[in-house]
Parts: sequence; C-alpha cells; structure tokens
Amino acid sequence: MTDLATLRSACSETGIEVIASLAQHRILSTAQVHAIHLPDSGHRWTQRLLSRLAKAGLAGYIETPHGTPRRLWHVTERGARLAQKAGVLEGEPRLIGAEDAAGALQAHTLAVNDSAICFLTAAHKREDDFGPFAWRQEVSHRSATDAAGDGAR
Repeated sequence: MTDLATLRSACSETGIEVIASLAQHRILSTAQVHAIHLPDSGHRWTQRLLSRLAKAGLAGYIETPHGTPRRLWHVTERGARLAQKAGVLEGEPRLIGAEDAAGALQAHTLAVNDSAICFLTAAHKREDDFGPFAWRQEVSHRSATDAAGDGAR
C-alpha cells in the first residue's frame, strides 16, 4: 500500500486537513482542533479522529501535567509527508516533536492559535473567507544584512 493510500484509509478528508493543520500550526490542543475543523461535531468525535491519526502514526501528542489543555497534538514526519503528497500542505513544515511541544514556546504557540481561532470563528459568522490555513505561526523575513550581505542598508 502506498503512503497516500495509507493516509486515505486511515482518515477522512477532514483527517487529512487536521494533519496539515497540525503541521502548519505546530501544536494544537484537542479543543483547538475541534474549533478549527469540527465546530459542528461533538468533542468525542474530535478525540476519536485524533486518536485514529495517532494510531496511524500521522500525529503525536504530549500529555500536559496539570490543567488544560490535557493533550497537545503535533504532526509526525510521516503525517507531514503524507499531507504534502495529498496536496493539502504546501512547502516543508517545521516539525515539532514531543520534546519541542512541551518546550518553552508552548504557551506562545497555543496563544497565537487561540487568537487566530477567534478570527476564524468571527469570519465564519460573517461568511468571510478565512480557513484553517489562513495564518502562519512564523514568517521569516530577510534582514538588511541578509539582503546586502555586508550589513549596509
């Protein structure tokens, strides 16, 4: 079975989008995945989908020691590769493993995603075009030293 066939058999079109979303947004809580991809479904459906993706080796998670959110999800290398082959994910994602998901930027990454989810929710209410891939965690810009090569402006 090819990688793409494995991906399609492991999850639905929504599952493929969730994998790509995990790759693009680095880490997402179960509640964030629910708000982005399955707002009209029950929370248990989101949990089951994420569990299927993890069992297929397409997503991983860390358990937070206390409080909310309990599980933080990230894409695996296999999941990112398959999402690219499916045509949902553009470019090379910065992969976040369990160690990085538990690291120093966890709160910042979740906060950026929460902010974007507020825009997403408002856009849906207004029927504006703003989907799960409308924001990026980080955009690299060339500095003046990069552009000039010698630091001159």
